[in-house]
Amino acid sequence: WGALEALARAEGIAGDVVHLGFLPYTEIRRVFAGAEAIVFPTRFEGFGIPVLEAVEFGKRVVTSRLAVFDEIGVPPEWQIDFGDPDQLLAALRRPAPTRLTRQPWTWAGCAGRTLEILRQEAHA
Repeated sequence: WGALEALARAEGIAGDVVHLGFLPYTEIRRVFAGAEAIVFPTRFEGFGIPVLEAVEFGKRVVTSRLAVFDEIGVPPEWQIDFGDPDQLLAALRRPAPTRLTRQPWTWAGCAGRTLEILRQEAHA
């Protein structure tokens, strides 16, 4: 965070950048709900659960170009090269919220399907 904070100061935007650190899940949901856009400039992502959670709020969700985001249905126009600031600016200027091209799994859906399989196997 120190390096990013110094860069924000150097660019004159330190007052607009807030580092929240680790947040409990309930606080994350509050932040997502109040956000204008949710940006994930990650280089490595295992599954993309934070992105799935962010999309629930009907916001613009901008991600890195990673295969995992294709797999969960993030449209290509919302996947950008974070090395190109113009791509981020263009994505943030889109008026529409991000809509996934695939129906995502939910925690409740995953738990329900797991329970269904366990019941089937218990009776087999």
